[in-house]
Amino acid sequence: MFAKRSMSLCAVLLLLGCAEAPNGITSRPNFSQGGGPGSSATGNAHVHLQFEGATFAERFSFNAINQPNGDVAGNFELFTDQLDGIRLHGSVTCLGVAGNVGRIGGVIEQADPPDFAGLPLVGLSVVWTVVDNGEGSQAAPDQTSDIVFASPTAAQIHCARGFALPLLEDEQGNIQVHP
Repeated sequence: MFAKRSMSLCAVLLLLGCAEAPNGITSRPNFSQGGGPGSSATGNAHVHLQFEGATFAERFSFNAINQPNGDVAGNFELFTDQLDGIRLHGSVTCLGVAGNVGRIGGVIEQADPPDFAGLPLVGLSVVWTVVDNGEGSQAAPDQTSDIVFASPTAAQIHCARGFALPLLEDEQGNIQVHP
């Protein structure tokens, strides 16, 4: 039941977006392409997700760079405590950068366990948003959305225009976004 609800929540978030996360932090859509050759988003994040009264630790790392020829290079790795532990690894397929915000899409290439609520994970596209809030003790914590399932077309739209995904404060990591 949890997996089906979680998956439904991901679909609703992706299709509708959210105006505001419960803690008031939001990712505003940016309707300009942004981020030319050499723009990048890299880092790692540690967050806690809450769902139906339970809290789950999630950590992930990623690197993405827009190449001079128009291709995007990079990969991502995610570990979450949800459903007794899930590990995802994949390649980045698109990157949009606007100022300190990175919008990233990718495709899952390895998954343990291999399915989620009966749906095979390998080959699914995902999207997420990251925010680089600077360095040092005076800077606000960096932020990230959860990784959300998407269609390949929706991933390209997210990278180009952005969906409003709820953001969480990074508890122990560092995100770098370079336009």
